[in-house]
Amino acid sequence: MTTRKSRIPSRKSYARIPSVMGMPNLIETQQRSYREFLWKDTSPWDRPIKDLKGELIRHVYEWLQGKTLSKNATNPRTRRIVIPKGTTIDRSMLRLLDELPLSSLSTDGKDEQMASLVEEYNKPGLQQSFESIFPIKGRDGSILEFVDYTLARPKFSVPECVDRGMTYAAPLRVKVRLVVMSPAEEDSQPEIIDVREEDIYLGEMPLITPKGTFVVNGAERVVVSQLHRSPGPVFGVDQHPSGRRMVTASIIPNRGAWLEFESDLNQVLSVV
Repeated sequence: MTTRKSRIPSRKSYARIPSVMGMPNLIETQQRSYREFLWKDTSPWDRPIKDLKGELIRHVYEWLQGKTLSKNATNPRTRRIVIPKGTTIDRSMLRLLDELPLSSLSTDGKDEQMASLVEEYNKPGLQQSFESIFPIKGRDGSILEFVDYTLARPKFSVPECVDRGMTYAAPLRVKVRLVVMSPAEEDSQPEIIDVREEDIYLGEMPLITPKGTFVVNGAERVVVSQLHRSPGPVFGVDQHPSGRRMVTASIIPNRGAWLEFESDLNQVLSVV
């Protein structure tokens, strides 16, 4: 009985110009973008602080040095913080700046340019999304503040999710702080009665695979970029087969469902 030795196929190039660069990682941008959005393996204190362009933070530090800042008055740990001049940018400074509401800093006329930059201060990704919604103030004066979020380990691996027809995701929990205020009386400020913190389960956050895909119900999917319409009213006119013009309008909110207004042949306006 004879055995055939398998040969490993090799590729031979007849190009005159040698290759000076190997094949780049074509999904590096997608993986880095999602990693900077989620910061799954980074503690809340170690998540970087950036603006939308990722270039502002060093200038903000230089501007803050030598200034006295106060924390949010609703926080029971209210205190005033002085950043000395010449302070180096290290982890402790990152944690300190992380606690300060930079968007509410008051500045004089000389700092108008830097103040406008501070207003653009944002934390990247999911952290920024939560902080754009919180704090939430109730009618009784109570305030619900966002503290941080954590992601647990996924229950199943990528191959298991494909075999079981499941979504590759990790549990997302958010820690919130409820500040209960006393009813405000005439000529008096409301006082803090109680402060409570609790972890809330929000749902499952899909995770990206090493191949740059997402596993949804056992099938691998990729994210396709789409155009996002700006919030505001949109008007349109359609021609009915009878020749009458049908006027339509839509209101696109910043958050929430769209509102669509339609008129029929009987000139009846309906809202969808």
